[in-house]
Amino acid sequence: MLISTAENLLNRGLPRSPRARELCAELAGRRIAVEVRGFTRVLVESDGVALRLTSDAETPADAEIRGAPISLLALTGSSPEEVIQRGDVEIVGEVDAADDDGDEGLEVEVERITPL
Repeated sequence: MLISTAENLLNRGLPRSPRARELCAELAGRRIAVEVRGFTRVLVESDGVALRLTSDAETPADAEIRGAPISLLALTGSSPEEVIQRGDVEIVGEVDAADDDGDEGLEVEVERITPL
């Protein structure tokens, strides 16, 4: 139930944010797993228009983000790069797929979507 609520909130916010829609389109056909250590693994899939979230421990993902709940939450703060550099959050898999501006470094972009 919590996963479906999160999915609904994310998808409800997509039309309000051009950048979020752009990112969703860029992720079309890709799977990203978010492992909340000690709790669950959520698979995020995009069809280019909407996101689908499922609790899935088995399906392979193109990229995986792993961390404790508080560390994952820290990615939404003002310095998400520091969270990754400290090793509080681990990103594995097709990391380059998320970095589309051609530079060598990993960029973390967090879009805040606030439902009205």
